[in-house]
Amino acid sequence: MRPLLAGFSNWIGKGRSFNLKLLAVIVTLMISYTAAFPFLFQLFGPAIRLFCIAFIFPVSIFWGVRGGLVVAALTFLLNFMLHHHIGYEFEGGVIGPIALIAAVLTLGRLSDLHRKLKQGLQDRVETEKELRDSEEKYRRIFEMESDGIALIDAETGQILEINQAAIDLFQYSREEALQLNAVDVSAEPEKTLASIKDRNEKVPIRYMRKKDGTIFSAELLLTFFELQGRQVFNIVIRDISERIDAEKEKLSIERQLQRAHRMEAIGTLAGGIAHDFNNILSAIMGYAELMQIQNTNQDEKWRSHLEQIQMASSRAKNLVHQILAFSRQTDTSKKPIAVKPIVKEALQLLRAAIPANIEINQKISAEEDTVNADPVQIHQVIMNLCTNASQAMAEKGGEMEIGLSNVHLNADIAFKHLGLEPGDYLEIAVKDIGYGIAPEVMENIFNPYFTTKQLGEGTGLGLSVVHGIVKKHQGSMMVDSTVGKGSTFKVYLPLAHEGAEVVEVSASKIQTGTERILVVDDEPAILDIYSEMLNFLGYRTESRTSSLEALSLFTAKPDYFDVVITDMAMPNMTGTELAEKITRVAPGFPIIMSTGYSTRIDKEKIEAIGIKGFLMKPVVMAELSREIRRVLDETESQGG
Repeated sequence: MRPLLAGFSNWIGKGRSFNLKLLAVIVTLMISYTAAFPFLFQLFGPAIRLFCIAFIFPVSIFWGVRGGLVVAALTFLLNFMLHHHIGYEFEGGVIGPIALIAAVLTLGRLSDLHRKLKQGLQDRVETEKELRDSEEKYRRIFEMESDGIALIDAETGQILEINQAAIDLFQYSREEALQLNAVDVSAEPEKTLASIKDRNEKVPIRYMRKKDGTIFSAELLLTFFELQGRQVFNIVIRDISERIDAEKEKLSIERQLQRAHRMEAIGTLAGGIAHDFNNILSAIMGYAELMQIQNTNQDEKWRSHLEQIQMASSRAKNLVHQILAFSRQTDTSKKPIAVKPIVKEALQLLRAAIPANIEINQKISAEEDTVNADPVQIHQVIMNLCTNASQAMAEKGGEMEIGLSNVHLNADIAFKHLGLEPGDYLEIAVKDIGYGIAPEVMENIFNPYFTTKQLGEGTGLGLSVVHGIVKKHQGSMMVDSTVGKGSTFKVYLPLAHEGAEVVEVSASKIQTGTERILVVDDEPAILDIYSEMLNFLGYRTESRTSSLEALSLFTAKPDYFDVVITDMAMPNMTGTELAEKITRVAPGFPIIMSTGYSTRIDKEKIEAIGIKGFLMKPVVMAELSREIRRVLDETESQGG
């Protein structure tokens, strides 16, 4: 028996597992039992009984405990056979109980294996449940994410999975999206392929395409990894169109703020020089006008020279007014006015200034022409537009057309194209057949100091001033231009359905008088001009360069004077302070304020102080005479 077992042990080899060896031994014993045991039992009965008690039963018990399921089953079968042949023949019944114990232990082993198998199955079920719960949790996170997320094959670009946010973003159904490639939703397919190929995880702003062809700006974040044996990447897509628009708007606001700061600087500069510059112009224009009026026997050459001085001075005066208007340092006095008379008067002035080869054609068809506006600024708008048109036609000449008509703007045109409220408007159109405006120039024509003219031919303020005036009057502008064919500028002003005041912008009638006037100005040249003009008009004057001396003179004999004309900006005591002190001495006394420029005072403010009249330097004789006569007549009619 022992050689047989040893031989079989050598046959299975040293590398076999413990359970396999046990199984081989048990099978050998069973075969031996079946083939040889009856014969051996007859020859060696007592010895076999002793061998079973001392070796077979303990080993079978040990194998039943240590072996696997198959080993335990075979051990149980072996014990049963041994018990059958040996147990009942052994005196005292010792082998039977031993075999029974071995069988019981074998069954216990089988029960333990069953419990372990059941526990293993339970553990597997719980693990699978945990996996399903985890998958569901991450699926919900994936679907609830506000950014678009897609899982894409890194080799083919095929979309493998996509969340609801991405579906909503690209406007495809889930079924449609899963049939797409990454380049199908990109507006830059070449850059998209390059980013995938180079494994770029942080991608700069890209342009993506929706199902309807709409292109939007997106921020992308890519994560590359391996999934089930193939290379994939997870892409997070964030629509940043609103952020881009907000950044553009912020940049636009910053530019507007910078422009406002520049305009404020221009306004400060203009305010600093306007007073002195207008004083200089006052002297030039005043002396030239006096020479024209007083020396009637001048030859034509001298008269022509004086006229050129007057024209040049008027242009300089207008330029200062444009700078002040553009920098928004001048206040406007709006009232219902009729625009037709202003257009006709402006064209009369233009006719003498524009070349003879340009014909002016009026198309005034407006039945209603009343707008709530400052007549001087409306006059300036017409003059600037017509001057630009004439300059565009200066070389080849032709017809310049000025139109005035009533239009009704519906919501689409008013708001979408002009930024206005729907309603009735007065349209002022100026059309030329000049060289036109190039598209790249069009967007800059209303910018300050932008000009395509040669040095010395223009300041670049004309259209900027027009645009600023129109905006302040709640209006808008439209430009239509074709290179080589000409341009049409249209101004839209809201109609005022109320009675209009017909205003003469620059009446030239001179009015005289004999009253006594006290003139106060710290500039001797201005004082001399005013005195000469007033004396020429028939008035009696006394002049002072010091506001303190003027106050002492008036306080000494307040009944002697009929009106006081005072400058605004003077040392020691300003014109407003002088006016307040005079009205304390003589309440309701007529005072006219004259100024070259001031941000601290305007017509409404001086009227609140009690000042009756206002003159803006440089002042020509007609304006001076008309304002004095108006103030004196109003005071007399009020019983002053």
